[in-house]
Amino acid sequence: MIYRRAVLLTCFCLLTTTALCPIAAAPPALQQDKAASGAVGEHESVAIIAINSYDNLIADTNFIGGLAGYPEVGNMVEGFLALFTQGKGLVGLDKSKPWGIIVTTDGANFMPIGCLPVHDSNDLLQLLGAFQIKVDQRDDGLVEITPPNSPSLFVVEKDGWAYVSNQSRYLDQVPANPEQKFNSLVKDYDLAVEASIQKIPSEYRDLAIHQLRAGMEEGLKREADEDDETFKTRQQWSETQLKNIVESIEEIDRMVVGWAIDSGQQNTYVDFLYYATPGSALSQMMASVAANARSNYAGFYQPESAACLTFVTKSDPKLNAVGLEQMKETMATFREQIGDAIDQGDEGLLKNSETKKTLEKVALELLAAMEETIATGKSVGGAVLDLSPDRLRGDFDGNGIVDAADYTIYQDNLGLDAAVLNGNGSGAATVGQADYALWKANFGATAASSSGANLTLVVGGYVKDPSKIDSSLRELANIAEKESDFPGVNWNADEHEGVTFHTMQLPIEDDDPQVKKLLGSKVDCSIGIGKESVYFGFGRDNLAKTKEIIDSSRAQPDKTMPIAEWMVSLGPIMQVAAESPDIDDPQQKQILQTIAQMLRNETHGKDHIRAVGTAVENGFRYRIVAEEGVLRALGKAAESANQTATGGGFQ
Repeated sequence: MIYRRAVLLTCFCLLTTTALCPIAAAPPALQQDKAASGAVGEHESVAIIAINSYDNLIADTNFIGGLAGYPEVGNMVEGFLALFTQGKGLVGLDKSKPWGIIVTTDGANFMPIGCLPVHDSNDLLQLLGAFQIKVDQRDDGLVEITPPNSPSLFVVEKDGWAYVSNQSRYLDQVPANPEQKFNSLVKDYDLAVEASIQKIPSEYRDLAIHQLRAGMEEGLKREADEDDETFKTRQQWSETQLKNIVESIEEIDRMVVGWAIDSGQQNTYVDFLYYATPGSALSQMMASVAANARSNYAGFYQPESAACLTFVTKSDPKLNAVGLEQMKETMATFREQIGDAIDQGDEGLLKNSETKKTLEKVALELLAAMEETIATGKSVGGAVLDLSPDRLRGDFDGNGIVDAADYTIYQDNLGLDAAVLNGNGSGAATVGQADYALWKANFGATAASSSGANLTLVVGGYVKDPSKIDSSLRELANIAEKESDFPGVNWNADEHEGVTFHTMQLPIEDDDPQVKKLLGSKVDCSIGIGKESVYFGFGRDNLAKTKEIIDSSRAQPDKTMPIAEWMVSLGPIMQVAAESPDIDDPQQKQILQTIAQMLRNETHGKDHIRAVGTAVENGFRYRIVAEEGVLRALGKAAESANQTATGGGFQ
């Protein structure tokens, strides 16, 4: 519910910006109404766009450039500025202070005012002449700037700030102490936008909602092949979303979007924050979620994996009564649609009336399990994806075949550093008998027999009544057994810490050779049923991986965790890509191998793209982070692309 509101309100803010920012003043009718009521008065900040100081931006530019092999790129920027300004640079600008735009309102107009910190605005304005921009000093103390074929801008200097606007009257009342407003944002970001939702005049909010409703109604036109039930469902869903937006407008106090380059932590990140209106229902729910962000599924947090996800949302269901009621309505619609789809089916197993009844029963039972779980206010669990190259074990010289030459390498390096085995040994630090066993077992094998990669996926979490999942699985298996090629299910194949596992091997029927190469002709699957947990495993050794996650979770009971976190590790993905037997281009393969080696040896595990949702005071923050290794990989890729384009090759 919280995440959905954030997305919906962001859409509302974008709509408001699109609809209102291009016009500097309110529609005439609004202005007249405000003037008649005497509501037009002191200017109040509605939005702030803050940009870090020039000095900090140059330092961050040098940091980013350094990761790509160009540590002086910021200095190059300054050199270009000097070149275009006849050696003066940005003379007159105070490079130590932040700058930006403050949008104010008097209740009738939106008034954007640019704010530049200056030592002397005249020095800065004199630079414009080189670009054929006309600068006139007016009698009222304002400076009028007229670019070629463009509307004029107006500037006034006051207390070390140059204020800029497209309307001269907006400068009658300039923002007080813009540095303080900007510093509250640039202390955490290089670029940030803050919007105060509750300060937007109600007429504009109503106008934006009206336009949003009109857009939804336009998109709700009935499609030629759409049946009554589907059309009705789309209408209900749209009305629900609009209702959520309207509610959020009253419950969200302000929103912030910020981007930063953090040279200290060697990463870059983007934040999306929103803060609830104190005392609102959303504020109470957010406080409840923040106070209960503890999980019994911490074992899913595995940053060394190719990707992982954890989530923990627990709140008092009474605080989300409206959301739960909407969920029940949605589930009721799903039940009707599923029942109709099964009844109307007439192919394959759906030709049998008894099968239809069973399938409908299973679908309704799964929906009931989902609804019961959501009604508890608990959504806790996670997922882990392991990805590794399917190496040709025993191929110590890496030539694509396990032969006598590999035995020679083993024999000559027995007891020495295992790096000589090209990554195709047992994994031990030194060459030993386990490596000989691998060579012997795989003698004669070739790279053509390799699948390219090993993939393991495990997903699991809290379910209020897992027995419904178990019974549904058994019902589906009874239906599938009527098919001659169904491989069957190994019921109660294993048990671990109170979780009972059913296993099976599913054939891969995909015609794509790449899919079959990755997964093989059959894939191992498992379903674990616990007291209040369900686990799904997929791929090689998935059962062992699931047990590992269960054990790790039990060792960290009731652990405080972010509300939501997912991460992707670039290292394992690039390693698989670099060792793929399907890459024929030697230059491309070398680039991938170089990046994979850099990620493995130089970034110390800091190769993630992370997205973390956490509670802040009376609010929620969603941060997306690209770590050092990701930035360096992008730099390497850009460098190699440039070298290839210029014919320089890749070094």
